[in-house]
Amino acid sequence: MRVPDKWTGSLCWCCRNAYDGCTWSRSGVPVEGWEALPSEQPPQTKGGAPLRSFLVLRCPAFALDGRFREEYGRFLRRIGRDAQR
Repeated sequence: MRVPDKWTGSLCWCCRNAYDGCTWSRSGVPVEGWEALPSEQPPQTKGGAPLRSFLVLRCPAFALDGRFREEYGRFLRRIGRDAQR
């Protein structure tokens, strides 16, 4: 697995459970059994605090949202992985 120095995207962005379909999207609780790396995004407002999050690489709750097949392929190439089963 490769983790880009500066990444954009996460497995969640291609998942149909991304909106209220898992513990992470519902309440900010990491999904049990996921493979994720802590990350920090730039502040959303001037003078604001950085947003702490995760770069999710694998997740048992993942279900591909068909609208994002191309983005999913790009994400997998960035991290050097095959499609999640």
